[in-house]
Amino acid sequence: MRQLRTLLVKISIIALIDAITSQIYIGYDLNGFRISMSVIILPVYYYFNPTLNPVITSIGIGLFGLVFRGIIGIGVFGSFMAAMLADFPIFVFDISYGVLYYFLFYRAKERTLSRWILAISLADFSSNLFELVLRIGPLVGDKIRLVDTLITVALARAAMATALVFILKYYNIILMKDEKYERYKSMYTVLSDLKSEIYFMQNNMEYIEQVMGEAYTLYEQLAEASDPSSRNLSLKIAKDVHEIKKNYSKVIEGIDKIGVTQNPYGAFKVRELLEIVVKFFRHESVSAKIELNVVDMLKGDHVVSEHLLFVSVIRNLISNSIEAIRDSKKEGAISVILTEDSDNLILTVRDNGPGIRKKDVEAIFEAGFSTKFNPSTGDIYRGLGLTLVKDIIETKFNGSIYVNSTLGNGTEIVAALDKFSLEER
Repeated sequence: MRQLRTLLVKISIIALIDAITSQIYIGYDLNGFRISMSVIILPVYYYFNPTLNPVITSIGIGLFGLVFRGIIGIGVFGSFMAAMLADFPIFVFDISYGVLYYFLFYRAKERTLSRWILAISLADFSSNLFELVLRIGPLVGDKIRLVDTLITVALARAAMATALVFILKYYNIILMKDEKYERYKSMYTVLSDLKSEIYFMQNNMEYIEQVMGEAYTLYEQLAEASDPSSRNLSLKIAKDVHEIKKNYSKVIEGIDKIGVTQNPYGAFKVRELLEIVVKFFRHESVSAKIELNVVDMLKGDHVVSEHLLFVSVIRNLISNSIEAIRDSKKEGAISVILTEDSDNLILTVRDNGPGIRKKDVEAIFEAGFSTKFNPSTGDIYRGLGLTLVKDIIETKFNGSIYVNSTLGNGTEIVAALDKFSLEER
């Protein structure tokens, strides 16, 4: 039932298009014979719908066209029936075109473009010939010269149809490239988030081991204590923490198997990574009425081995600026500036948002610090973004990060990243 509905929809669409475009034509003083533009659109529609049976479709086109032209021709021919009869040869053209296309191309084992061009040229010429004979009789005497006209028309319409196919194919290729790029960009940003989360989990493993060791030390210290419940509790804590560590390890191992921790795609150029991040935020910044600018003052094409973590750093910094400006409910601007000195690549993210209070500036890199909360639940966000950023910059990129901000005058965050550490594999 669904296939039948789809077929009827496709036939209805091309029938309507054919009926409308058939009104764009070059007329001849040959008993109503005319050269219309619809025969340029029809073969293109067949080309991009290769499973559409042209015989069945041509019947639908012919019947719809008869009714359509019958209605609009009442004023000229005096009645609906007279208008239909006057245009009956066009119905013959439609059926003839569909049948010829069916045998010349639809049923062919090899449906090449050259065969398609030949098929539509022959179908166009032959169908026009049948229609013309119906209108004016056999092409004898001076009428035989009309064959040259029909050949020229068939070749011209085939050429225009072919050009239209190439244009649509090229347009589809562009759309597919854009769609593929969007999918790749989305996948890459997800990987970047996942990489930073794994990095956070790996750091937590050290704390887990420390807590486990301290709990077991406490158990040993309580070994001779008179309170066995405290001793047993410390042992239970050590065992529970050990189980947590095992679960963390399993998660990290599982993700490691899909290659997230192994630097997929190799090293990236800094400029490429910045372009990915800026394009990711472009729509969000425009909708928030924020001007997002990039100032590239790098002298060379620096590459980053740990590119997922590098992207995570940039995304966190830009995201914080966007959220700060959006929360202030005013239009704003963010500048992402790349510079360098002899040893470091310097990334600066500057905004004209509401700024940060002096007491908060000193605490923004501390774990758990956050000024953001979910308005629907009242829950404060975990506040790990800038903590992770600082840790990644200092640990992975052997760099430093600091903040310049005054309440009401915007914020500037500057990260200096060691060039050698960026490129080190």
